[in-house]
Amino acid sequence: MGPATLLARASEAAFQRLGDETVIVLPLTRTLHVLNPTGRFLWEALEEGPRTAAVLADLLAGTYAVDPPTALSDVLAWASELRRQRVLLEAAPAR
Repeated sequence: MGPATLLARASEAAFQRLGDETVIVLPLTRTLHVLNPTGRFLWEALEEGPRTAAVLADLLAGTYAVDPPTALSDVLAWASELRRQRVLLEAAPAR
């Protein structure tokens, strides 16, 4: 996975905002995932559709005043973990 990886929410992921966190449930696997405020920010950035890791990092850097290399590293780590758990998917580019 790299900056150009296009990321999307798993269509079966149900979620609920609870305070500063977001709880995501995958019914098929009966798993529950809790996102902290930063994870919630990134999750909500995917609400309108797939975005690249680089775009998410730019949004993160601009909102949280994080330097761009750190933001990209953080996004890639977050996305890798959620892809492993099948909460995020690598999306195919639009044609």
